[in-house]
Amino acid sequence: DAELVKMMINRSIEQIYHKEHFTPGATIVETRTLSGKGFENVSMSVRAGEIVGLYGLIGAGRSEFVTTLYGRHKKSAGQILWEGKEVQVNSEHDAIRLGMALAPESRRDQGLCLNLPVGLNLNLPIYKRISNKLLISNTQEKAEADRQIAGLRIKTPTRNALASSLSGGNQQKIVIGKWLAHGAKLFIFDEPTVG
Repeated sequence: DAELVKMMINRSIEQIYHKEHFTPGATIVETRTLSGKGFENVSMSVRAGEIVGLYGLIGAGRSEFVTTLYGRHKKSAGQILWEGKEVQVNSEHDAIRLGMALAPESRRDQGLCLNLPVGLNLNLPIYKRISNKLLISNTQEKAEADRQIAGLRIKTPTRNALASSLSGGNQQKIVIGKWLAHGAKLFIFDEPTVG
């Protein structure tokens, strides 16, 4: 196969897709025979630095698995281990507290507040960090939003533009950016290329 590719494109696949040597870190999340609505007996682990892809036909249970792992749906059996310790993830709040982030399949319905400004969307998960419980620091709020907009090259006229006014790709950057600011350890992308 490699020789055929070389003949077709006049160079080796290694020249195009150079693979760096990588040693993954400790296991962040592990599931043991996890079952829920639409899937059963899924055992897997993800280590720090790894990219793991799940695939399957529509209805195969892929989305149901990740949303159960994230606490959006209840598991019916099995275990979830976070950094080697069994945990109960009964809500999205539990998942966020552990360090999980979800970029949902339907970012427009579940990942963004479309009628709120870009800056507010980016800062939603970190308001505890940029406030003193009563007041939000405008300086920190603006700085955090501007940092994410610049770092992810979000094309928006201003941080005050509504999220609904941006392209699908820039909306996806907002969904990712808010979790980068939060400092998540595990990113779960459900159908990241849709839209």
